[in-house]
Amino acid sequence: MNQISGYLELNDSIYKISSYKDIQAFLLKLDKSTCAISEEELDKLCSLTIEKWQIDDCNVEYGGSPLVLHQLTWWRIYNYRIKEGTIAIQNEAFYTRTRNGGPNICSLNSIYMPNTIKIVGRSAFYALSTLSHIKFSENLIKISDRAFGGCKLLSKVNLPESVKIIESHAFQATGIEEIEIPSSVIRIGSGAFSYCEKLKIIIFNGQPQEIGSDILNGCNSLERIEIPVGSKEYFVDRFYPLDHDLFVEK
Repeated sequence: MNQISGYLELNDSIYKISSYKDIQAFLLKLDKSTCAISEEELDKLCSLTIEKWQIDDCNVEYGGSPLVLHQLTWWRIYNYRIKEGTIAIQNEAFYTRTRNGGPNICSLNSIYMPNTIKIVGRSAFYALSTLSHIKFSENLIKISDRAFGGCKLLSKVNLPESVKIIESHAFQATGIEEIEIPSSVIRIGSGAFSYCEKLKIIIFNGQPQEIGSDILNGCNSLERIEIPVGSKEYFVDRFYPLDHDLFVEK
């Protein structure tokens, strides 16, 4: 019977190898490490110029490699499931305006993302007043500027544990009533949840490294901000001049 014994190193961590199962586990870690995509690379995907694209049955354009959702070409769409394998939703993808630059006329009510989606581009669903339901990718990393800003019927958002970045005004002026920020989030941009007039509770499961200014400005229904035990000073300082009594350590 063949014997396996040894050690392997990855990113300054040492792994003991004593079985084929250990080798498979190590290769999985290696795959995740080498295939990680940077924030800069994600942003490029959202503004990529696509010369050749394909249009699905709902008149949504896709293209590029890896596959990105480019734009909606016909505004009358209600419930939409994004193609499997798609990695990014490009800037202003569902921001369908009239010729004179009027409001978003897309009729989209619900959107379903495959777990391959890593980023939602800038203003991708901006001012989409009909959008009420989102099924997020469980591997989503970044929600860009104004991605869902102005989606007034959007009352419930379940952010996955993979999200690291929520950019400026990402959910500004939506109908969100309660939001839970995963511990994975490291940055929240300015005004991210500002003017969410129905927002009552915001829950922080961790302590983001960066919190922009005025992220809760105009949230006049706010009743409670739940934060990790021992972090009150950190949050009170960053949310000044909000009332200290709003902060509850959990």
